[in-house]
Amino acid sequence: MKGETENKPVWGSRIGGETSLMNVYYCAGRDPFPKPPADEVLIPYDLWLNKVHCLMLYKQKIVDIKTARAILTGLEEISSLHRKGEIKILKEKEDVHITIESKLGEIAGEEAAGQLHTARSRNDQTTTDCRLYVRDRILEFYVSIVRLVETLLSSAAGHFKTVMPGFTHYQPAAITSWAHFLLSHAEAFMRDLTRLGMTYEQWNASPLGAAAGFGASWNIDREYTARLLGFSSVQENSLDCITNRWEFEVQTAAAVSFFMNHLSILSQDMIILSLSPRPMISIDDAYVTGSSIMPQKKNPDFAEVTRAKAALCHGRTMELLSLSRAALSGYNRDTQWTKYAIMDIFDEVHYAPILFSSVVETLKIDKAEMKKRCSEQFITAVDIADFIAQEKKIPFRQAHRILSESVLECEKEGKLDFDKINARLMRLGKKSLKLRKGDWAILTSPERLVERRKHMGAPGEQALRKNWDRLKKNLKIKKDWYKQKQKDLDSTHRMLREEIDKILKTK
Repeated sequence: MKGETENKPVWGSRIGGETSLMNVYYCAGRDPFPKPPADEVLIPYDLWLNKVHCLMLYKQKIVDIKTARAILTGLEEISSLHRKGEIKILKEKEDVHITIESKLGEIAGEEAAGQLHTARSRNDQTTTDCRLYVRDRILEFYVSIVRLVETLLSSAAGHFKTVMPGFTHYQPAAITSWAHFLLSHAEAFMRDLTRLGMTYEQWNASPLGAAAGFGASWNIDREYTARLLGFSSVQENSLDCITNRWEFEVQTAAAVSFFMNHLSILSQDMIILSLSPRPMISIDDAYVTGSSIMPQKKNPDFAEVTRAKAALCHGRTMELLSLSRAALSGYNRDTQWTKYAIMDIFDEVHYAPILFSSVVETLKIDKAEMKKRCSEQFITAVDIADFIAQEKKIPFRQAHRILSESVLECEKEGKLDFDKINARLMRLGKKSLKLRKGDWAILTSPERLVERRKHMGAPGEQALRKNWDRLKKNLKIKKDWYKQKQKDLDSTHRMLREEIDKILKTK
């Protein structure tokens, strides 16, 4: 017995099959997983930047070949030590920049290490480090959202005719389809991809070389360092580079917050649609959690946690905006806190789209229950009012009143009555207004009612297929954009390797 339960959560006996560890970690919060110092996360970016800056100093004849070789050899050794987990931020050195410079001094000598800081400040150094970090996180997050949209499209493809109730004010409102529901979320996530892509493109500019905000008297080449850091351009005005260090982070945080808001809506939908005793969807056991006291419980904790993570993103976004307001042009120490806020955001949301892809992929859909709900609580009333207005050529407001009165009259029975609706129509004084049995057959079929909605974006099958096709084509454009960015960065790293090897292998 002990061997069967010791590795399970306290609630694990209720859950059939394997529990998703990703879901457990996602729901556990930050307590079981201590975070590394922010500057420790920036070590690989600072090493990259240092190598590029050294190459530029040599290219511009600011340092000689011997010094450049000593610096680059030392930085390569530090990179190797970092990959082994042997480089940590030293408290007495204050930050990542001085920690690496100090280690470089031990390896390459104080003189060479001291030369590396020529024509730069920790201000442009840390701004560039953070930009490289955020840029990578955007791409990681972007491609995981792409996968989520792909999953939604794949799931929707099999449900163009699966009818279900749609809601307003948490109350049954009108009939729609499961595919229409899924594509609505896909549309929202596609806008999130656009926002993230636009943010990436707008800020893919190098602040390196701005120094403390007022440039340098050395003959530096900022375009060269921009290329070797994978930036598409240089952020030109040196003062703007430093004054607006926060702006890229805010814009990114806002884009992530939009996504998390959209994801929180999907979360709430899943909670409501899976409610007992008559769930319309069933979440796979791998993605639910149990209770420490109530043995019967299976809870959609991932969906509830997502709402909390969305709230955290909102708070951090406002924090970033507040940190930047009314600061004097130039560097202000306030902006040190921008890296903590943006790192918190990415730490919280990293697995969100990946987890939801798996949840959507494994959802069980109860088509029979969905269809049954499409005949309850007068959900067809709007379609019947529309039908009467269209087919009997009376004003919609008149048809709406007839159905409202019919609903009131039939409330005890819980469903609309053909004869009672006809009785109200006959009071208008024309026999031709009566509904026929054939009309009623249409008006009591959820599938036929949905198919009557054929305009662009409607839940009718024909419209849905067009919506699906457009989303599929647009998603390919998004995927191609991502692939190009990855190719560009791969090319940048190859170029950097070649530039380093030219110096290290020069006799």
